[in-house]
Amino acid sequence: MKRIFALFLSALLAGAVTAAAQQPARIPDYSVNLMEFGAVPDGITLNTQAFEKAFNALAKKGGGHLIVPEGIFLTGPISLKNCTGLDETTPGLITLENVNLIPAAN
Repeated sequence: MKRIFALFLSALLAGAVTAAAQQPARIPDYSVNLMEFGAVPDGITLNTQAFEKAFNALAKKGGGHLIVPEGIFLTGPISLKNCTGLDETTPGLITLENVNLIPAAN
């Protein structure tokens, strides 16, 4: 009887762990505006550092959404942090350019 209970308990715990692992991460109801981090929406200025600072600030608060206001934001590669995302209701346009971030060897 103990063996059956142990097997049942093991299966139950394994199922709970699997179910928890399959749940998508929830992004907290917190947001920051990209402009607060020095972004310039002119389509010319490289805003990679502003994106990085904004996502780092969100991560320090446990996550949230980045508001990208109206304008064209040029950026190099950016990476989102855990439990962060872009606010999909904002009108800004993010343009990824083929930016040479490593100087060419002479």
